[in-house]
Amino acid sequence: MYHAASHHIVGLLTRLWETRALPHAIALAGCSAADLSGLSRTFLTTVYGGASSVGYEMHVAPSGKDITIEQIRACKEFLMTTADAAHPRWIVVTDAHHMSQGAANALLKVLEEPPAHSYFLLMSDAWDAVLPTIASRVSVYRVHVDATAVATHPAYIEHRELFDAVRLRPMHEARQLLEPLFGEKDKKADHAVQRRMLAQLLYWWHVYTRELLRSRVGSGGDAMRVVKAARAISRARHDISRNIHPKLLFETLFFALYGI
Repeated sequence: MYHAASHHIVGLLTRLWETRALPHAIALAGCSAADLSGLSRTFLTTVYGGASSVGYEMHVAPSGKDITIEQIRACKEFLMTTADAAHPRWIVVTDAHHMSQGAANALLKVLEEPPAHSYFLLMSDAWDAVLPTIASRVSVYRVHVDATAVATHPAYIEHRELFDAVRLRPMHEARQLLEPLFGEKDKKADHAVQRRMLAQLLYWWHVYTRELLRSRVGSGGDAMRVVKAARAISRARHDISRNIHPKLLFETLFFALYGI
């Protein structure tokens, strides 16, 4: 996994492309879907040397709630059309974390045996929610975002306020705040949806606790609680990539936050 600012990543991918060393499947991960889309467009414009990419790209985005197996099958058919080194085919997937199990399985088969001169570019602002089987078969480039941009990002503000509410409230009140993620009121809660929500929450809580530690917020018990929370969040982010049941993972995180 490669971490860098967006312009560095464009430069790196361009060099890999020009030296024919670019992996056939790459992923751009970051906190802003719009930024990732702009970054991919900049890179692909370089790939085509400013020429039109019409007929050489196929874009895939969630149809309703998820990317469907039918959309991935259409990609496979697109890749079967004639391509050569001068005119490669690109599949560009937006919101790769919004992919049904069937679609992921279909994509996995294509990634394992890609047609000649075909490339895949996946994008996600919740990369930890991408299924491990897919994530393990692409080269991931995490895009660093300017600190000022992060501080004003709506998702950052929302999750920052939730984290503060949780860490400053009694356990039973915190549980009520987080209940929607547990899915306790809906026994048929979609595990894929819970996984995406949890991955996004963990990402933003990771960003926020890192900022709290950097600014040495609080003192004594409060500071230690932030340290413990940061460690628990880090473990949870690692575990979610192992496809552990989201409710079980969140239960473990919740109790770790309260030292139970």
